[in-house]
Amino acid sequence: MTRRVDVGRKIKRRKGSERKTNRNKSKFTRRRKKILYGAIALGLSRQTACALAGISVEAFNQYMDYGKDKTLKKYKHFRKKIIALEAQREYDALEVITKCSKGGYKIKKSKIKQGIKGMEIERTVSTLAPQWHAAAWFLERKKKDEWGRDAIQQNKTPEEYAQEINQAAMALWNSVPTESEESN
Repeated sequence: MTRRVDVGRKIKRRKGSERKTNRNKSKFTRRRKKILYGAIALGLSRQTACALAGISVEAFNQYMDYGKDKTLKKYKHFRKKIIALEAQREYDALEVITKCSKGGYKIKKSKIKQGIKGMEIERTVSTLAPQWHAAAWFLERKKKDEWGRDAIQQNKTPEEYAQEINQAAMALWNSVPTESEESN
């Protein structure tokens, strides 16, 4: 504790009573790591996770770089856990997209209603039919060159698409046997 001595208008500090500052105190604390782990597990970006934890993105990247060094075990563990959480979140999201595109994704709903015996909870489970939107979304992002919006729009003009459709229709029409060919 600092003692102050009044000498007229000026306040002087006694010798040896300088306050020690914690200027070099690390922000790499359990609390901040727990916030970062939770935010990354939810799927937030690294930037948003850092803002929630109260650290800069540069500090986060520095911690991740320290994790590459095998001698700094606490940073190594931190790096491994962050990478694992990001991979798990990506896997979970892709699993939902795949289930939706194939169909069979189950939705659980609960509804509270007034019944004869008082309040009753009605629980239902429904299964989604295949959703082409999920498959299209996946292809647009995974194979941008082939399925992305820009790739589809830049390749051909509407006239070229119309000509291609007409050719396909004519090919289909010509492949259907006529009555005389069917009787032979």
